[in-house]
Amino acid sequence: MTNFAVIIMLEEEQKDGLWLFFFHLVNVSGINAFVIHKANTDKGITHIRRIFLKQLAAALVTDHQKRRIQLRAVPTTTKKRLREVHDVDETVQQSTAKRGRCSSCPRKNDKKLTSKCFKCHKFICQQHSRVYCVGCRTEESADETD
Repeated sequence: MTNFAVIIMLEEEQKDGLWLFFFHLVNVSGINAFVIHKANTDKGITHIRRIFLKQLAAALVTDHQKRRIQLRAVPTTTKKRLREVHDVDETVQQSTAKRGRCSSCPRKNDKKLTSKCFKCHKFICQQHSRVYCVGCRTEESADETD
C-alpha cells in the first residue's frame, strides 16, 4: 500500500469517527430528554421512547421547515410539500429590501430601483415595465380570457 492510500484511509476513518461521535451525541441527548420528560409528566402514563423520539425530532425540525417555505432558493415542489405538511397557506411575502437591481437589465448596468412587478415582486425599471390605469388593466385581462 502506498503512503497516499494510507492517508486516504485515515481521512475516511476520521470522517466516520466524526459521524459516530455526532450520532452518539444525538443519542445521549435523546435519552436525557426522555428521562427528563418522564420525570416531568404523569407517573401513570407508560412512555415509549421510540414515539417520544419521533415527536421530539418533529418538534425540532418544524421551525426550520417553516422558515424554508419563505426562502426563494428552495424548489417549489419542496415548498408545496412543506405547506401541505404544516397546513400553511400560500401567501406572498413582501420583500424587506427597499431597493434592488432590475431583474431584466444586465448586471453591469447596476440600476437600483424601488418599483416592483405586481405579480412576481421582482424589481423592474421603467424601460422593462408598462403602466396601465385600472380600467385598461381590467380590459386587457378580459381580452386575454377571450
